[in-house]
Amino acid sequence: VKLQSQPGTLMSLDVCGTVMQSGKIYHIHEVVEDMEGESVRLLGTLESRETADYLVFCDASIEVNTEFINATSLVAGRLYHMIGELVSGGLSRPGSSLTLKVRVACDAEGLHTDLFFRALELQREHQRTMLQPLP
Repeated sequence: VKLQSQPGTLMSLDVCGTVMQSGKIYHIHEVVEDMEGESVRLLGTLESRETADYLVFCDASIEVNTEFINATSLVAGRLYHMIGELVSGGLSRPGSSLTLKVRVACDAEGLHTDLFFRALELQREHQRTMLQPLP
């Protein structure tokens, strides 16, 4: 079930009837502490640790909680596009204050990341110009 809330913003209902946001695309390094509770989409390489999993892109990383998905199919070292909510409490990395509670993980191996991030910048630029008041 898909709902249209505002132009360009898709929402869906989960099995309990709760409205879930589609997640705004961010670079991992853009995730900041005051974003707790936000629905986000992040792209990165899954790096496995003994106590937790991390999504890594360039020099930025975020802890991921995979309890809502079948994490056995995830492979360390592969590129993933993950959608989920930011929750407080990084469990194992000092200074890690937010964790991505993943509800969707798609293998993105083979994605041309330079083009993906260029398209993201173009989308953001377009959205900024659309929000500017008319003269």
